[in-house]
Order: sequence, then C-alpha cells, then structure tokens
Amino acid sequence: MSIKERFESVGFTPEEKLDLTARLERAAEQEDNMTSATKRKIKRISGGMVFGVAAAVMMTVGALAAVLNPGLRGWFDTQTYGTQEKLEQGIYRLDRSETYNGWTVTLGECVGDDHGVYIWGDVAAPEGTVLAFPEDGGLRAACQMEGQTGRLGSIGAYFMDHDPTDNHVSMLIKPLVTWGESPRGETVTLRLGPVADDWTTYDPETGEGEWHTEGSELTAAIRDHEWVFEDLTLDYPDQTIRLEPNVEVPWLDGTTTVTDLEVSPLGTYVSLEGGSCGEYVAHMSTDPVHEGGETITSGSVTFTIGGSDGGWEDKRREMENSITLELTLRDGTQVLPGNIAASTSDYKEGLEGPETPCYFFGRTYDGNSGLDPISVLDPAQVDHVTVCGVDIPLTSQEDGGSAAPEQTAKPSAMEGVVSAKKGLNVRSGPGTRFRVLTAVPKGTRLDILGEESGFYQVSLSGGKIGYASKNHILVE
Repeated sequence: MSIKERFESVGFTPEEKLDLTARLERAAEQEDNMTSATKRKIKRISGGMVFGVAAAVMMTVGALAAVLNPGLRGWFDTQTYGTQEKLEQGIYRLDRSETYNGWTVTLGECVGDDHGVYIWGDVAAPEGTVLAFPEDGGLRAACQMEGQTGRLGSIGAYFMDHDPTDNHVSMLIKPLVTWGESPRGETVTLRLGPVADDWTTYDPETGEGEWHTEGSELTAAIRDHEWVFEDLTLDYPDQTIRLEPNVEVPWLDGTTTVTDLEVSPLGTYVSLEGGSCGEYVAHMSTDPVHEGGETITSGSVTFTIGGSDGGWEDKRREMENSITLELTLRDGTQVLPGNIAASTSDYKEGLEGPETPCYFFGRTYDGNSGLDPISVLDPAQVDHVTVCGVDIPLTSQEDGGSAAPEQTAKPSAMEGVVSAKKGLNVRSGPGTRFRVLTAVPKGTRLDILGEESGFYQVSLSGGKIGYASKNHILVE
C-alpha cells in the first residue's frame, strides 16, 4: 500500500493535516536524537512508511489515537515467537477513569495469567498543560492492589511519554502475584498515588547526582491525592495450559519433583517439591550476616543497605540459576525464558508428608521487570518444556493433539447444523493440529458457544466442549 493510500484510509480532518505538517517538521528535527530502539518501534508500528512520515503519524492526534497510544498491543513484543492474535484474544477492557483537580487517570485495558496482570492506562493533565519533563525526569507513583484474598503481591507503576508536547502520559501498572490466589476473575481495589514528578540533577565537577522526589509545581495540584479504583474486575481470559507431570528432575546435589507446570502467553511457571528443595528452603530461612552498610528500621522491619551479606545473595542466585528451563515449539524453535517473574519457597503438604519443602518460580520469555517489553507466546505451539534437562511434553504422545485445559460448556449463544456430507470432526482446540474428540454426522444440531480462529466452540455431551470448523456449520 502506498503512503497516499495509507493517508486516504485514515481520513484526516483539515486541522489534523495542519497538525501533521508541523509534526513532520519536528520529526525531521528529532530523528538524529532518537535511539535505535525508538526508530525500530516506529518502523514496526507504521508498517514501513518513510521515517519522517511514520514518526509524525506516531505523534499525531484524532483518527490516529490508536497509533499514538497503542496500549498493550504496542508494548508487548509479538514479532519473534509470539503471536499478535494471542495477545488480542487475551486483552480485557477496564475503561475506568477518576478525575481530581482537572487531572484524569484512566485504566484502559489489561492482560494477564494466574501469576500477574498488566494494566495499561493514561494520565492526563488539565487541557493546555504540557507535560514536559527534564531529560532524567518523569512521573512516579506508589501503587497497590488489594483483592478478596488480601494484597496481591508487589506492584510497579511506570510512565511513558509518547509525545512531550501534549498533556498525556501513558501508564503501565504491573502487579506481580507470587503467592495466594490468581488475580484473574478477582474484584480488586487498586490504589495509585500520590502522582508526582521527579528528576535528577548532576554536579559536573564531582560527577555526583541528586534525586529530587519532592515534586514541582507541575504536579502540585495532585501531589497529596490517592487515586482509588474500587470494584475493579480483572476478568481477562484464561489462556494457560496446566499439567501435573510429577516428574523427577536433578537439582543442586540431588533431585526434586516437578509437580505443576503452567505455560501461559506471558510466562512459564514450575512448582518443585521435595528432595533438594530442602536445601534451598533451608538457605532462604537463614539470615544474611551483614558486614558494614547502613542499618535502617522502618516500623517492625529492619534492613541493611550496602555492605556485605556474607555471600548469602550470591548463594541464592547460584541455586536459582541452576534451574534450567527451555521451551521447544512445534516447528523446532527453542525459547529460553529469562527473567524471573515470580518466586517463592516454603513448606507444604506434599510428596514427603505434611512438611515437604517446595519452591515455585516463573519466568517471562524475555525482557525484565522494568520497562522492557516481554514477548508473547502461543502455548498451543509448545511441543515440550525441558526442566533441568528433562523433557515434559505438552502434546499427547498418542495423537499429537494439544494438552489444552479441559473446559466446561457455558450456556449456548446460538445453534448450528452440520452441513458436511461426510460428517464433521470435533477437535480439542481451534485448529486441525488438535486431536479429534468425536465425529458428528451431517444434520447434527450443535449448540455454538463462541468462535475462535475460524472454528466454532460447540457443546458436547457430558458438559464438555470442542471445536468444529465454521465452514461446515450452518447457523440458524
């Protein structure tokens, strides 16, 4: 498609055309100062337009709001071994806003799994305000999320300014759930704030910097305000494949058992029980021996900054890094999950009686816990997961079908009739790669529950569901 055709399909207003011209000029001036990562992002989102035009389109308004702020669709990496379709299917709209002193905080959409949820939002200053920050400055805010089962893990709120000439800043809220119940389906209260700006100044003579967190006049109107979103339902879809392999794997100086394995579009999670887990739990139960540093007491908690911990942290990292995790896709591609997204250890009822040592951890497919995006992966494309050198298949060895989680039928939305002359296969998932559950003859009436990837989700006997090609079903 030509640039002319791209613009015609957008349909600029006269005002937006004038605005685009001005932004083209600014984009040309800014190109030399942009990082390579920014240029790659503009190129990927714009679909190969001329750089100056693409950058201006990224910064324009009105009809191009979705490109200016692509939300989770633009933040996650779906180019390598992830799939844009899987991300689209997993996004749930929140659409909640709160306004105070002319400032508005909006929670737009979320996506997650059993161990974490990403929430994309927006912070808008009063009309006419320009949210321009120093080079080493930006917004900051404390954030916590409370659910029916209590606080849901640690939370980070990050702010990104896609256009330093307007009054909007994008916001990514990233709670990490490391214990307790899954946030999926939870009705929570999310508290954000106060929201203030901070910045760093440097002394050119000494090279030392000072972090200023007191805030400036820019955020004075909201500096003492907490934004509270009550009754926020995190009703994003369940896209996780779960297994209970009970497979023994080598770890540390012995072996342990993989009791649970979960593969979601956002990460892979493993539960280990028994055996050498005891060595890890014993280490985590000891107190580091600090030498030097500054001891700080906050309430009933005492911690030390700086100094040495006697190698305690080094030992912990060594033990965790000895757990290897690798995914092999159906096409042979190997994926090495990197950053630890969740981690906890304790004792529980399990393989060795009422006090079995256990360790749970999860890894994202790349990126880190900060602003670097992680990749999205389609669990249905995973052939097997290798934990500490032991392969655990996600597909059935008998028929090559997917080990997708068992699902129960919901109330029917509509009804269809099988039109294929030789009958129709009903499979375990939405694709021909999934195993055949049953075959139904022509004329069979099926309750249709939904649609995915060209297949209807249909109700089967016993309350189970399957997937059948929509090309061979006539909807009544």
